[in-house]
Amino acid sequence: MKVICTKCGSMQVLCEAWINPNERETEKAFDHFSDDSFNYGYCMCCDDSAILTDCDKIRERIDKEYYAYKKLSKKEPYAARCEITYCSPRNGTEEVLIKISADENGHKNYFPFCENVNALKKLCGKSRERFIVTNIYCFE
Repeated sequence: MKVICTKCGSMQVLCEAWINPNERETEKAFDHFSDDSFNYGYCMCCDDSAILTDCDKIRERIDKEYYAYKKLSKKEPYAARCEITYCSPRNGTEEVLIKISADENGHKNYFPFCENVNALKKLCGKSRERFIVTNIYCFE
Protein backbone atom coordinates (compact mmCIF):
# COMPACT_ATOMS: atom_id res chain seq x y z
CA MET A 1 0.00 0.00 0.00
CA LYS A 2 1.38 3.37 -1.03
CA VAL A 3 -1.11 6.14 -0.24
CA ILE A 4 0.01 9.57 -1.46
CA CYS A 5 -1.21 13.15 -1.65
CA THR A 6 -2.32 13.93 -5.21
CA LYS A 7 -1.11 17.54 -4.88
CA CYS A 8 2.54 16.90 -4.06
CA GLY A 9 3.05 13.11 -4.13
CA SER A 10 4.07 12.92 -0.46
CA MET A 11 3.40 9.84 1.65
CA GLN A 12 3.28 12.09 4.73
CA VAL A 13 -0.52 11.89 4.88
CA LEU A 14 -3.18 11.25 7.49
CA CYS A 15 -6.64 9.80 7.03
CA GLU A 16 -9.65 9.35 9.28
CA ALA A 17 -10.26 6.30 11.43
CA TRP A 18 -12.85 5.21 13.99
CA ILE A 19 -11.33 5.36 17.48
CA ASN A 20 -12.93 4.44 20.79
CA PRO A 21 -12.06 7.45 22.99
CA ASN A 22 -12.71 5.43 26.15
CA GLU A 23 -9.87 2.98 25.49
CA ARG A 24 -6.47 3.99 26.83
CA GLU A 25 -4.42 1.56 24.75
CA THR A 26 -4.02 2.62 21.13
CA GLU A 27 -4.31 -0.93 19.76
CA LYS A 28 -7.61 -1.52 21.55
CA ALA A 29 -8.90 1.99 20.77
CA PHE A 30 -8.68 1.56 17.00
CA ASP A 31 -11.94 0.15 15.68
CA HIS A 32 -11.86 0.48 11.88
CA PHE A 33 -11.60 2.86 8.97
CA SER A 34 -14.23 3.47 6.32
CA ASP A 35 -13.79 2.70 2.62
CA ASP A 36 -13.56 6.44 1.95
CA SER A 37 -10.78 7.00 4.51
CA PHE A 38 -8.00 6.56 1.97
CA ASN A 39 -9.60 8.94 -0.55
CA TYR A 40 -9.54 12.14 1.49
CA GLY A 41 -7.19 13.26 4.20
CA TYR A 42 -4.56 15.68 5.29
CA CYS A 43 -1.08 16.14 3.79
CA MET A 44 1.58 17.23 6.26
CA CYS A 45 3.82 18.51 3.44
CA CYS A 46 1.09 20.66 1.85
CA ASP A 47 -0.28 21.51 5.31
CA ASP A 48 -3.76 21.18 3.84
CA SER A 49 -6.56 18.73 3.15
CA ALA A 50 -6.00 16.66 0.04
CA ILE A 51 -7.37 13.93 -2.19
CA LEU A 52 -5.39 10.77 -1.46
CA THR A 53 -4.75 7.83 -3.75
CA ASP A 54 -3.36 4.34 -3.22
CA CYS A 55 -0.89 3.96 -6.11
CA ASP A 56 -0.40 0.22 -5.64
CA LYS A 57 -4.13 -0.49 -5.54
CA ILE A 58 -4.73 1.42 -8.81
CA ARG A 59 -1.81 -0.35 -10.50
CA GLU A 60 -3.28 -3.72 -9.46
CA ARG A 61 -6.66 -2.70 -10.89
CA ILE A 62 -4.97 -1.67 -14.16
CA ASP A 63 -3.37 -5.13 -14.42
CA LYS A 64 -6.68 -6.84 -13.64
CA GLU A 65 -8.64 -4.78 -16.20
CA TYR A 66 -5.87 -5.16 -18.81
CA TYR A 67 -5.74 -8.96 -18.58
CA ALA A 68 -9.55 -9.19 -18.60
CA TYR A 69 -9.67 -7.04 -21.75
CA LYS A 70 -6.93 -9.10 -23.47
CA LYS A 71 -8.66 -12.38 -22.57
CA LEU A 72 -11.99 -11.20 -23.94
CA SER A 73 -10.86 -9.29 -27.04
CA LYS A 74 -7.63 -11.14 -27.94
CA LYS A 75 -5.98 -7.81 -28.83
CA GLU A 76 -4.19 -4.86 -27.26
CA PRO A 77 -6.38 -2.00 -26.03
CA TYR A 78 -6.14 1.34 -27.81
CA ALA A 79 -7.18 3.38 -24.76
CA ALA A 80 -8.00 3.28 -21.06
CA ARG A 81 -11.01 5.04 -19.55
CA CYS A 82 -9.68 6.52 -16.30
CA GLU A 83 -10.32 9.07 -13.62
CA ILE A 84 -7.52 11.57 -13.19
CA THR A 85 -6.95 14.02 -10.36
CA TYR A 86 -5.15 17.23 -11.22
CA CYS A 87 -2.15 18.12 -9.05
CA SER A 88 -3.29 21.68 -8.47
CA PRO A 89 -4.45 23.58 -5.40
CA ARG A 90 -8.08 23.04 -6.45
CA ASN A 91 -7.35 19.37 -7.14
CA GLY A 92 -10.28 18.60 -9.43
CA THR A 93 -11.00 15.21 -10.97
CA GLU A 94 -12.09 14.30 -14.48
CA GLU A 95 -12.94 11.16 -16.45
CA VAL A 96 -10.67 10.88 -19.51
CA LEU A 97 -9.80 8.43 -22.24
CA ILE A 98 -6.01 7.88 -22.20
CA LYS A 99 -4.67 6.74 -25.56
CA ILE A 100 -2.25 3.83 -25.38
CA SER A 101 0.38 3.59 -28.15
CA ALA A 102 0.77 5.72 -31.24
CA ASP A 103 -1.69 5.42 -34.13
CA GLU A 104 -0.79 3.70 -37.40
CA ASN A 105 0.97 6.87 -38.59
CA GLY A 106 3.04 7.16 -35.40
CA HIS A 107 1.10 10.20 -34.17
CA LYS A 108 1.00 10.84 -30.45
CA ASN A 109 -1.23 13.92 -30.60
CA TYR A 110 -3.87 12.63 -28.22
CA PHE A 111 -4.18 13.92 -24.68
CA PRO A 112 -3.41 12.19 -22.53
CA PHE A 113 -1.15 9.66 -24.21
CA CYS A 114 1.17 6.91 -23.01
CA GLU A 115 3.30 4.34 -24.84
CA ASN A 116 1.95 1.19 -23.13
CA VAL A 117 0.23 -0.22 -20.05
CA ASN A 118 3.42 0.06 -17.97
CA ALA A 119 3.59 3.77 -18.80
CA LEU A 120 -0.07 4.06 -17.75
CA LYS A 121 0.78 2.49 -14.38
CA LYS A 122 3.53 5.08 -13.87
CA LEU A 123 0.85 7.79 -14.11
CA CYS A 124 -0.69 6.41 -10.88
CA GLY A 125 2.03 8.15 -8.88
CA LYS A 126 3.55 11.61 -8.95
CA SER A 127 5.21 12.20 -12.33
CA ARG A 128 6.05 15.17 -14.54
CA GLU A 129 2.42 15.26 -15.66
CA ARG A 130 -0.04 17.69 -14.07
CA PHE A 131 -2.33 14.83 -13.03
CA ILE A 132 -2.38 11.41 -11.35
CA VAL A 133 -4.50 8.45 -12.49
CA THR A 134 -6.71 7.76 -9.47
CA ASN A 135 -9.08 5.16 -10.94
CA ILE A 136 -9.49 2.95 -13.98
CA TYR A 137 -12.87 1.99 -15.34
CA CYS A 138 -12.04 -0.11 -18.40
CA PHE A 139 -9.87 -0.60 -21.46
CA GLU A 140 -11.23 -0.03 -24.94
